[in-house]
Amino acid sequence: MSYTPQGEGWWQASDGWWYPPEEQPGYPMPPVGPPGTTGPYGYAAPFARPSPSNGSAIASLVLGLLSIVLCLGFLTGIPAIITGSSARKQIRASGGMQSGDGMAVAGLVLGWMGTVLGVIGVGFFAWVIWLGSNAEYDVDYSCDGYNCEPANGYCNEDRYYQDPDCGVGSSEGYGCTGINCEPSDGSCNSDRFFEDPDCG
Repeated sequence: MSYTPQGEGWWQASDGWWYPPEEQPGYPMPPVGPPGTTGPYGYAAPFARPSPSNGSAIASLVLGLLSIVLCLGFLTGIPAIITGSSARKQIRASGGMQSGDGMAVAGLVLGWMGTVLGVIGVGFFAWVIWLGSNAEYDVDYSCDGYNCEPANGYCNEDRYYQDPDCGVGSSEGYGCTGINCEPSDGSCNSDRFFEDPDCG
């Protein structure tokens, strides 16, 4: 407004002041152009700037990808879950000033997948190691086939045919154990008199 008219179209109101034509009742408002163009009254219309992405959401997505692609499992999966949850809280609290909720959700999902797969992998390898360690103790290397009686100089009558100390040795075809390794072939080997069951 002004004390005097400032150009064509200025009009005087009942209060005695002069006003520009665009402030006259019923005057059509000029259309607002696209961002960056001149708006009403010669001012440039503001640009619509996108909301910045939340840093924790980006970190969650990266960590989640590493847990799957590089098979890092829970080493990066758990941090992906933590940063993803934190990012979603920060985005909601920003009231639309931050973006990246989709990245945070993707990081959470990938983080959980990597963590679960990592735990399964560690459990599998632990199970394989446990089986291997127990298998060593299950093997009795002192036993050869069916002849499991040791040559200790004492004849076990309950296992007469399996005990080389009973003078039978391998005559029944049970194999050779200890020092009694002469086969029962019907002839006595005098050089191994005490080891050949045919010399007894």
